Amino acid sequence: MKYIPDSNLFEQQLGKCWKNTEAFVGYGDGFPYKVICFNFEKLSEPPAQFYIEHGQLATMDEKYYQHRSRQSQLLSLIFILKGEMYFRCGHQTFLAHPGDCVLLNPHQVNDFLYLPNHGPCTTAEIIMNGLNLIPLLRLMGLEDIQYVTVRDKKKVIGFLKRLKELSPECKTRPVMPRLAGLAVELLQQIAFCRRNHTIPEEIQSLKDELEFRVQEKINIPELASRYNLTLPDLNRKFRNAFGTTPYDYLKQFRLKRATELLRKKRVKETAVAVGYETSQAFSAEFRRYYGMSPQKYKQQLKE
Repeated sequence: MKYIPDSNLFEQQLGKCWKNTEAFVGYGDGFPYKVICFNFEKLSEPPAQFYIEHGQLATMDEKYYQHRSRQSQLLSLIFILKGEMYFRCGHQTFLAHPGDCVLLNPHQVNDFLYLPNHGPCTTAEIIMNGLNLIPLLRLMGLEDIQYVTVRDKKKVIGFLKRLKELSPECKTRPVMPRLAGLAVELLQQIAFCRRNHTIPEEIQSLKDELEFRVQEKINIPELASRYNLTLPDLNRKFRNAFGTTPYDYLKQFRLKRATELLRKKRVKETAVAVGYETSQAFSAEFRRYYGMSPQKYKQQLKE
């Protein structure tokens, strides 16, 4: 995974809207020339607590761009099997390579872009849904994770084959429990890959301090000095551990904490509680990250 400090690459992209629902808006250019799709989105079973609603294997050799907003209840796992692809997840921008699995998290604006600079790109994508999705991500320690490394391509292909086996059955018998079981199994594998990555003690301590001081104005260079690190070294070690810089992690943590506080507090009170000097600055940042204003988010909670 290669961190990209400039997200202007995405700002230059244009494209027509190809899907617009209450949960998902997508637009972009191009489409993979080869797609194998397993769609369980329209199952006639009752709403499930947690399940896989879509899986696909896609190969592209022309420019392909998607912008996703209002992805409120969906988690997408995109495995890079061949080639490379650019991603912007919230405030984080990076270039993914074979073996990388990118998590397009719920309640976050996500973009991904393939440019035909280095040959075709093949990806496997699994989309999960359900009422218990976010609590399960939190339980497995994946709520704030942007990507992990999954080197075994055969396991990913094998997982898609198991989805393929369920596709004909969904027309004749209930498959929701099996889709839920596959979803849990896949997240467990992702969590295992993440836990195998050793985090230096000082980096873990710094992360804990950022979360504890969420209401304060924090000077990252001063923190680096206190932990006997230069700022570039701190950013590199923190990114290796958590997939983002301390500055971006703190911003993401504040906004995610805000989504919890908005259930009980007003927008102005929430802004102060997560370290913003003005509600205007908080609202602007919230909109950039989630694709809606804090007030709109509060309204959705009541619906």
